Amino acid sequence: NNRVAIFSSFLMALALFMPYHDNEFRAEDMCVLFISSSLYSLCKVLYVDDGIDDKQLLKSCFVIGVSLGATFLIKYSNTAMLLSLPIVGLIYLIKTRQNLLKPVLSLFGGLVCIFLPFLVYMLVTGSLDDFLNEYIINTLLTVRGSLGIKQDFMEMAYLFANPVRFTILTIGILGCLM
Repeated sequence: NNRVAIFSSFLMALALFMPYHDNEFRAEDMCVLFISSSLYSLCKVLYVDDGIDDKQLLKSCFVIGVSLGATFLIKYSNTAMLLSLPIVGLIYLIKTRQNLLKPVLSLFGGLVCIFLPFLVYMLVTGSLDDFLNEYIINTLLTVRGSLGIKQDFMEMAYLFANPVRFTILTIGILGCLM
């Protein structure tokens, strides 16, 4: 439960925001911030020696809910990966608590805070059907698998090719290990 841990996570994400990283800005780059905050919140719940108080638990669940909602709106395939965090949290809560209603409601409250403005906008403009068809259905029907191990390796090698990016990633990794 150290603030250096969240700082190192954000420092790792900072490397992806540099202008020379692929000369583009990917949706995954924005999701890293939400995944990091979600992971930090879950770790605050799991790794507290004297038990977590209800206020901190509800705050962590709310942050995870906001992160789930934001990553869904940015790129829903990242949300599929992020779903493991609330599942781990739920398993932990089932083992340690009797009442799960408040934490689950807090998580859904975070989701609603993110989804509600977008839902209202899409209903007002009549674009909810377009959103569902293009963002979810059409994407699921047209997405292909990996480009192959050679292309995956080339992308990873490119990530470490720049000395500044390599330095920031190294500092971030070392910070995470502290």
